[in-house]
Amino acid sequence: RARLVLALLAWQRPALLLLDEPTNHLDLEMREALGLALGEFAGAVVLVSHDRHLLRETMDEFWLVADSRIRPWDGDLDDYARWLLDRDRETPEEEVSEPVAAPETAATSRSDRQAERRAAAERRKALHPLKSQIQNLERTLEQTQRRLAEIDALLTDTTLYEAAAKDQLTAVLKEQGELRQRAAAIENDWLEASERYETLAAD
Repeated sequence: RARLVLALLAWQRPALLLLDEPTNHLDLEMREALGLALGEFAGAVVLVSHDRHLLRETMDEFWLVADSRIRPWDGDLDDYARWLLDRDRETPEEEVSEPVAAPETAATSRSDRQAERRAAAERRKALHPLKSQIQNLERTLEQTQRRLAEIDALLTDTTLYEAAAKDQLTAVLKEQGELRQRAAAIENDWLEASERYETLAAD
């Protein structure tokens, strides 16, 4: 069905496209085709997606939706990832997960207070594995990027391009490609986990 919709869009040539997670249920070939089609599209595109590759390849500007507001985002996706991380670090888990206690009144029953405490405990319990997942993804991404930097430095060695080093060069390039794919997947997982954390903490 997604392929049919994309084909109809290409045929109708609208002036504006509103796309919400358009790469869901598309295989790699169709994702690449969608990216090329959006890059050549002459009209305006409003895109909501977790596909960082698609966003990087097709979007000219970004908008930030946060705290019940929407505003232009001056940076790129890497800046947004850092913004999410800094925001999480600046806001202690207790602050985002513990509701502000209401003043004690005669109407506030003991059962209500117990329910509030249970809800706060459940929220903290739900946030903890997400926070651990985010931290683990950050460490893994840092290790992957460090290795990619080492490979970039290695590829500046001119002796690596001599005939005698052909097998080594092939292995290095293969590892580089695999690490880039891994880094992209980790970034997507990190972004999704961070958004789930932010949504749950705001509830």
